[in-house]
Amino acid sequence: MQNMIRKLSLATLLLIPAVTGTGCEEANKLKEGADALCCKDFKVGADLSNVDWGVEGSGKVEFAAFMQASADFSAAASGLVIELATLCQSVAVDMGVDENKVQETDPGKRASLWCAEVVGQLKAAGSISIEAQPPVCSISASAQAKCEASCSGKAECELKPGELPQCEGGEASFTCEGSCSGSCSGSADLAVTCEGECSGTCEGDCQGTCEGKCDGTESTGQCNGTCEGTCKGSCAGKCRGTCKAAANAKLACEGECSGSCDGNIKAPKCSGGSLPKAKCEVSADCSGSCSASAQAKAECKPGTLKIKAAGNLSARAVASLEANLPKIRVLLEARAKLLANNAQAIVDVGGRFVAKGDVGVKATACLLPAVEVLAEAVENVRATINVSAEFSSIIK
Repeated sequence: MQNMIRKLSLATLLLIPAVTGTGCEEANKLKEGADALCCKDFKVGADLSNVDWGVEGSGKVEFAAFMQASADFSAAASGLVIELATLCQSVAVDMGVDENKVQETDPGKRASLWCAEVVGQLKAAGSISIEAQPPVCSISASAQAKCEASCSGKAECELKPGELPQCEGGEASFTCEGSCSGSCSGSADLAVTCEGECSGTCEGDCQGTCEGKCDGTESTGQCNGTCEGTCKGSCAGKCRGTCKAAANAKLACEGECSGSCDGNIKAPKCSGGSLPKAKCEVSADCSGSCSASAQAKAECKPGTLKIKAAGNLSARAVASLEANLPKIRVLLEARAKLLANNAQAIVDVGGRFVAKGDVGVKATACLLPAVEVLAEAVENVRATINVSAEFSSIIK
C-alpha cells in the first residue's frame, strides 16, 4: 500500500492553474463572467448528481462521475485524519501524555504526531499482548451499480431487488428481513444473537474453548458456562464477531447476513473484498470514478480487541486502549486501505481531464478546486499509511 501511495504523481494535476484563465478574484473584479470562471458548485462531501458542469458530448457523464468521486474521496480522507487525530489524542492523554503536547494544526501531521505518542507509550510499557480480530468494510453494490448505470445510460445496469453482487476476495452480504442461513456479522460495537459458532467474544453460554473468564474462573480449556472473552465454539447468546449458524439452522441477524435469506434481501454489499466492474461495460474513467466513490462511502465495522497482558500500563490506559484501538484500526487498516487502493485511479482520471483541456469554461474552472482537494487528500492518505505501519508492529 505504501508503494502505491509513493507512485502517485500530482505534478500533472497541479498544471491546472495554467489552464483556468482568469481566477476568481480577478473575475469578481470584472463582475461579468464571474459565474463561469469561478466554480461555485464543487463542494467536498456533497451530492453533485444534479450539477450541470457544462461539458458537452460523450465526456459529460465521465466528468460528472469524476467530480463526484473527487468530492467523496476528499471528504473521506479529510474525515479519516481528523477522526484519527482525535482518537489518538484521547488515548495518549489517558496514557499520561500532556493534552497540549501536539500543537500542529495540519490534520494529517497532527494525526501522525498524536498516534506516534500512542505508539511510543505502548513500546515503553514493556510486555504487552493484544488479541484482536481485524475490522471489515462493506461496499455498497447498489451505489456503484447506480453510478455505472448513469455512465452507460442503461437502467438495467443497476442491481435488481434481491440481486447479489459479485464480490472478489470477500463475501456478498446484505440486510435480511427474515431468517439468515450462513453467517451473521457483528462487531466490537454490535453484538448479534448467536445460536451457533462464534468467532469472537461470546456474551452468553459458550460450549467450547473460552479464552478469558468462564463463570468467574480463568480458563484456557473447555467452558460449559458464560464466557467473558473469546469463545471458539458454539455460543448461546450474543456474539461480537461472526456467528455461523449450525447446519440447516436459521439466524435472526441484526447485522449483515452472508449466505441466504428467508425473507427480503436489502442493501447488498461486498464485505471484506472489492466489487469488480458492474453488469454493464463503461469507460475506464467512469469505472474508476464509480469505484472510488463507492469505496470512499464504505461502511466499516471494528473488530474485537482484548489486551491480555498490559505491561506497566495503568487501568485507565488499558480501558482507553480497549475502547479506542478498535476504532483506530478501522481507520488505519480498513478505510485507509480502501482509499489507497483507489487513489491512483482517481488521480489518473483527473490528470486525463487536465490534459484534454477542452471540457468547457465552467468545467475547467471546477477542475482547480477538485484537484487541489485531491492533492490534499492524497497527502492525508499517505500520512495515515505511515501511521498504520507503526501500529502494525505492535498489534498483530
